[in-house]
Amino acid sequence: MKKYKLNYFIKRPLSLTIFPFVILLIIVKLKTSANINCYYKMKTKIISFSLLLFIIATPTKSQEWEFVGLDSMIIYGLEVRGDTIWAGTRDLSINDNSGLYKSIDQSQTWEKLDSSLGNKTVTLFSIDKNNSSKIFILKPYYQTGYLFRTTNNGLSWDSIGTPGDAPITDFIISPIDPNEYYVITHTRGHEWETIELFYKTTDAGNYWEYKCCPGEQEFGIVMTFALDKINPNTLYISGASAGEFFRRSTDRGNTWQNLSGPQVSLVFVDIVIPDRIYLFGYQHIKYSNDGGITWYDMGGEFTSNAVFMSFYQDEKTSVLYALTDEGLFYSDNELLFWRLIPGSENLPVIQPINYSSTIRNISTDNNFIYTGSASGIYKTDFVTGIDYHSNYIFPTEYQLSQNYPNPFNPVTTINYSVPSASNVSFIVYDVIGGEVKTLVNGEKLPGNYNVQFDGSELPSGVYFYTLKAGGFVDSKKMVLLK
Repeated sequence: MKKYKLNYFIKRPLSLTIFPFVILLIIVKLKTSANINCYYKMKTKIISFSLLLFIIATPTKSQEWEFVGLDSMIIYGLEVRGDTIWAGTRDLSINDNSGLYKSIDQSQTWEKLDSSLGNKTVTLFSIDKNNSSKIFILKPYYQTGYLFRTTNNGLSWDSIGTPGDAPITDFIISPIDPNEYYVITHTRGHEWETIELFYKTTDAGNYWEYKCCPGEQEFGIVMTFALDKINPNTLYISGASAGEFFRRSTDRGNTWQNLSGPQVSLVFVDIVIPDRIYLFGYQHIKYSNDGGITWYDMGGEFTSNAVFMSFYQDEKTSVLYALTDEGLFYSDNELLFWRLIPGSENLPVIQPINYSSTIRNISTDNNFIYTGSASGIYKTDFVTGIDYHSNYIFPTEYQLSQNYPNPFNPVTTINYSVPSASNVSFIVYDVIGGEVKTLVNGEKLPGNYNVQFDGSELPSGVYFYTLKAGGFVDSKKMVLLK
């Protein structure tokens, strides 16, 4: 069993890596010398100093990520139940062994469940909550796939017909009716435009009904969707077709209400808080508390360029997890501030673009967090949620800080604090009061924030920035000096 202390080996200075060997050489040299007293005195000091450096260099338990298995495999889907692990994979080695793998002994041995279907990638799978021998998988056809089902743990598989025999990008099995499925089909239209459509079946795939969305198919349609586990009659779709759209159905996809959601994003629904939705886009993450009518930004320790690939919510703790190309982040679902799990920034994570809308490769069980990567599965016993409130200090008052550096050329950073949910306006002005740029305009949760102002296209001079939030107004001066 391999264990990687990723921060330790990657970030530890080389001098600390070779330090024990240097110490050993010094001790041997002194011991062979005539000055025995000098040897014993120096030995005591060296050992004490070595122990100190060892403590500094050794990672904490939260920095350790243990390799679980399936090396050289991209992990697109992951589920852990006790000692049993399922993984949907794509093999990157010369021998193509892609497929759905299962281990019943915590990764000591692995069994491929879909060998009869060939060696194609499994991008998505769903296991029945009450019968783990009943599994649905999506086997790819180029960037999409076809749906298969087993009821005997992979001994045999049945092909499930799709609307017009079209490949699909995603599917959901209704928790209300085991014969009711929802799928997103994927076809090509005029000038090779992508056309994705929502269909529903109530008879296990024998007959499909087209249920959504806009009729602008000549411009192409892309979409992602999610089901509300608190109220399984409710579905959400985020998409784009000659314009962005966000829709909600409260009758299992039969009729839809058009809402004002952000640009096309991955959609996830909280399993504890009613009407709470999360949208993860290319350069934004937002949430709604009213079923998609009003949207707010979420903050965290990731950068504005982070690419979100997978989302997961622990059913026992309600803690949220999001896998990005910058690492694995977690958040309390009430406070909604995303923090990096130590060491995860060094995991071999990539963004598999072809399947980015269907990656679900985070799971928790046995007090471990598991995540799929571009090369196998990793786990850590990092405990989240317990010390969350104490680790993050929330502000008690509005505050606007002086930019730094100041003077600046051409980029500067400005910090501000919001003690309660507020509508925030943050604008930069020139010396005569003309508006130069709006940095923030929208609802913000309680927290500490920072924004960057880029003056590369502006002349040198004095500028002012003003923060307005919850009745609070403050302005400060900054100097652009080129």
